[in-house]
Amino acid sequence: MFDLADCCQQCGAALPVRAEQDPGRRARYCSNACRQRAYRQRTRSEPGEEHALVPRAFAAELTAPADSFLGRDADLAEVARSLKRTRLLTLTGPEGIGKTRFAIELATRTRGVRPDGMLLVELAAVTGGELVPQTVAGLLGIPEQPGEPVAAAIARVVGSRRVLIVLDQAEHVAADCAHLVELLLGRCPGLRVLVTSRAPLGVPGEMIFAVGPLAAAASARLFAERAGTLDEDGSATVETICERLSGIPLAIELAARLADTLPIGAIATRFTSAGRYGLAAALTVTHDLLGAQEKRVFRRLSLLEAGFDSDMAKAVCTDAGISGKDVEGLVRSLAVRSLVIATAVPGGPTRYHQLEAIRRFGEERLHEAAESGPWRARGIDWAVALCRPLVDAVFTPSAPPGLIERLSDESKNLRKAVEAACERGDDRELLLATALTVCWRRQGYMSEGRKLLTTVLARTPCSPADRSLALVHLAWLEVMDGNKIVARQLAERAFAFARTADSPLAVARALSVLAGIRVSLGDYGPACVCYQECLDILREIKEIPSPLDIAFCRHNYAWAALQNGDNERAHELVSAALPVLRANGAKLTAILHTAGVVALARKELDRAEALFTEGLLLQPGDFRGPAYLIDGLAVVAARKGQAERALRLIGASARMRNTVQGEESPRWREQLEAAETSARRLLAPSAAEAALAAGRRLRREQIIDYARGRGHAVLSGR
Repeated sequence: MFDLADCCQQCGAALPVRAEQDPGRRARYCSNACRQRAYRQRTRSEPGEEHALVPRAFAAELTAPADSFLGRDADLAEVARSLKRTRLLTLTGPEGIGKTRFAIELATRTRGVRPDGMLLVELAAVTGGELVPQTVAGLLGIPEQPGEPVAAAIARVVGSRRVLIVLDQAEHVAADCAHLVELLLGRCPGLRVLVTSRAPLGVPGEMIFAVGPLAAAASARLFAERAGTLDEDGSATVETICERLSGIPLAIELAARLADTLPIGAIATRFTSAGRYGLAAALTVTHDLLGAQEKRVFRRLSLLEAGFDSDMAKAVCTDAGISGKDVEGLVRSLAVRSLVIATAVPGGPTRYHQLEAIRRFGEERLHEAAESGPWRARGIDWAVALCRPLVDAVFTPSAPPGLIERLSDESKNLRKAVEAACERGDDRELLLATALTVCWRRQGYMSEGRKLLTTVLARTPCSPADRSLALVHLAWLEVMDGNKIVARQLAERAFAFARTADSPLAVARALSVLAGIRVSLGDYGPACVCYQECLDILREIKEIPSPLDIAFCRHNYAWAALQNGDNERAHELVSAALPVLRANGAKLTAILHTAGVVALARKELDRAEALFTEGLLLQPGDFRGPAYLIDGLAVVAARKGQAERALRLIGASARMRNTVQGEESPRWREQLEAAETSARRLLAPSAAEAALAAGRRLRREQIIDYARGRGHAVLSGR
């Protein structure tokens, strides 16, 4: 027998026994491999035990811009020194002065002193201050947990890591940024925060650095680099242009792009006659030189605050005289003039965005042309068309492949569409708010979605079908926050509105949600009745949105039947659903777990083990999936008399559940407790505790490897 001190601190395996005549220093690792792995983790500041299963998003460092950084090396050195003395530094200055570029350059040059990484948080498209913590958490992959504010979750994950967070363009959400920064700095001793804003945050201890204009020589070099080859005779003219532009980098870059179509002398004449200085002059002259179609597309793109792809640009910008193909070419033309920035996306369409100063200038032109209202409506039309397949699906996972990911990528634009619909009194606001809430929920953020849906439901007249849909998703949000009674009431209201709407799909959707909530409340009999009615309705619909809907209903019904003690009905249902879902790869982790539990109920241990193991071979859709599958393998091991393996798996699953909260059904929990009890009976108390402790010490990848039967390599360090 051995105790916890006899386990490897890296992998949890038993330590080699030392000869009595050579007691020496007590071993901490079972092998050189584990010793070296532990050293590598310490030197790269692995997160502590409490955070080891959280995604390490800080590892995704900032990418250094491809263009050169001119004329500010002395300022950069000064700010780098300042950031060693203070934990909060704000770069201030007017629009176009280069605050963002300065911050990114500073972060990339000093990455060596931030061993745990850095994070760029772009705030320009964040519409409300309440979304600031959610934006940061989303970039870090931190899901919201019931009862824990998002800001507190960020602080918990950052912990003592030595990281740099860059909050870019914070001026319009300054108060909320200040609140978040003050909380994080108070709880995270290794954190540094760099802010770009037109004004300070006003947080105690904040150091401020005003980013000034470029010197004359640096301005001329920047112009020459962006414009390309210039003859020596043009140098004096370039200096005149840069002086007129007040040394503002963005203004200089815009002016330099004009050299593709105008001689330097003509550019200088344009700026002299513009009657303006600085960025305003550069924007005015650049805009005046655009063609009529370019101007129309330029001002309409200002509506797309959160960036866009070609399809979105075509949806918003086409008219009787501008085709979709024309829009593609015009957007590329604007990119050549630096009025639009193109970003390549691996495996996806090119994304575009406008710098905020340029976008606002375009928005002013849109208002001048009296086009704001009509073209904002086009943005709403685009968003509704994008969301419609999602809201038409009975079950969210049965929506078209890739749609949820696309909507998540466009969540900021969806938020803008919701706001536009509200301003215009458009009754599609609720539909858009519902789709946005689904995206947020999939990203792990429930509280903001709940607030949004509650607000929009209260103020927006809409159809019974749309109201039922919104109530369905609001009910799920309440379940996820632990408010099950409130959730049941909302689901019952959703069911009533669906009946009024005379929509079989809406009725089926509401019944499914009501059934799921009843399962969570332990009302298994009524839940099965709801699922049966839902299944009957779906079978009768001739043009069901997705054949997966019936399979999902059968799967959920099977789990309810299991909890209700009807093992044979559960077997029938899961046998019908599994081939369909396996063929489509949809929600497969969940149904493999359910099928495994059905096999356990039928005493088919080898089949149960195969199903649970198959689930672990998949890329899980959420963090809870592997934990449930590992639970199943633990029960199998216990029933096969593999006591040590069962307890290691139970310990490993408990480790996963410390990171991601999840709720088990009482009947499944009884099986887990019975498995642990039976395994403990087969081992001495110290050996049982050691096995549990060894499982709890495994990291996520090791847990899954061990559960899948590769445990010898994991536990031996090979």
